[in-house]
Amino acid sequence: MRPEALIAARRVSKKSKHTLSNISLNGKATVHTENGIQSFDYIDMKFPNFSAVLPKPAEKALKLSFDPNNLLRLWKALGGDDKKAQGVTLTIGHDGSAVDANRPVEVTVDGQGYGLLMLMRKD
Repeated sequence: MRPEALIAARRVSKKSKHTLSNISLNGKATVHTENGIQSFDYIDMKFPNFSAVLPKPAEKALKLSFDPNNLLRLWKALGGDDKKAQGVTLTIGHDGSAVDANRPVEVTVDGQGYGLLMLMRKD
């Protein structure tokens, strides 16, 4: 898709703050604007091989799994609001050199509230 289609769609959404812009892809990229419909031809491009840009797997990794329902309940308990775009910040402590897998995960919502997720081992 041509970059101009994305630019036109962004302009539509900026002018009307409550309207999402829509790009239809069916042979051409079509954007519905206040002046009608704009169409943009595709660009023939060769994209890089995706495996060439992926990072190599880390030698050491700490994997954490959370129950999304419990994380949602904790977010709401900390003051998370469905009507506001608030994120959850998870902080995994470390001793200065490496992540400590035995420490709890600290949870905050926009810097407000404070919760802990205790890690459990699954062997």
